[in-house]
Amino acid sequence: ELRPGPLLLGSTALALVVMALCLWAGDGRPAPADPGLPDAGPLTGWGLPVFRTLADLAGVLTVGLLLAGGLLVPARDGVLRGPRLRWTRAARWSALAWAGAVTLEVVLTLSNVLAQPLPDVLDPALLWSFVRDIEVGRSLLVQALLALAVGVSAYAVRTTTGAALAGLLALLALLPPTLSSHSGTSPDHTVAVSALAIHVLALSLWCGGLAALVLLGTTDRRPLAVAVARFSPLAVWTAVAVAASGLLSAWVRLAGLGDLLTTSYGRLVLLKVLLLAVIAGIGFWHRRATVPRLQADPSRLLFVRVAAVEVLVMAATVG
Repeated sequence: ELRPGPLLLGSTALALVVMALCLWAGDGRPAPADPGLPDAGPLTGWGLPVFRTLADLAGVLTVGLLLAGGLLVPARDGVLRGPRLRWTRAARWSALAWAGAVTLEVVLTLSNVLAQPLPDVLDPALLWSFVRDIEVGRSLLVQALLALAVGVSAYAVRTTTGAALAGLLALLALLPPTLSSHSGTSPDHTVAVSALAIHVLALSLWCGGLAALVLLGTTDRRPLAVAVARFSPLAVWTAVAVAASGLLSAWVRLAGLGDLLTTSYGRLVLLKVLLLAVIAGIGFWHRRATVPRLQADPSRLLFVRVAAVEVLVMAATVG
């Protein structure tokens, strides 16, 4: 029988392993600087992508839990109770983990920007200057504060409307890093930033929503059939948005179709397309096979088991 803890730990571990493999295969792995040049060191080199991945996973899970609490799980009078209350409250822990990961990312990013070892940048005045004056520092600080606000909201809200508003705040918290990412330096600035923002929002709703359904199925099976029926149309549209925005982002960055095979980035794009195709295929099979069975007998675990595999593939894709 599936349990929430092992599933979350397994998904996180898989995402980190895939992230490390992609960095290694894509020539993005940390390497020592040439003699005489400043070097942040391997702790920053590996710590930064690790905590970026952890922050992304925590953000996606937070959005999904609040989506379950605010929309997917049925409620009679709009008051949070039972599974809705349980998963809305659970979102506070993922939101706090999100805020913590982004906070550590601030320090690691400063170490990376200055090419100085981590202990050398642990100066409050230097950190404050970074988050006050530098765009990437400001964006990370805003995200950490918004994630913290989401955690507080998830603990304080008492109604489904409040949970939905906390979910909207979580979606807003996903956006600041997209505005200061490499997309901002693309020749097609507006297109690149817009495509990345849509990609992040749609991916978080799709992956987070499915993860929340799996967690719901491991503990509260009675409302699962209704929650899946409500999520199904959203999953279709978010999957389309993820694919379209991802292809647009790749098109902006690649000089031509040949780059898909001749550059490390292009090969990673192809890998991502393959993984998304696998996820979409599982989703299509869900709609044809497991969802009707779930509607007929909510106690069946086939949907949860297959969806758990889908969540693992999603975690690998995020990594």
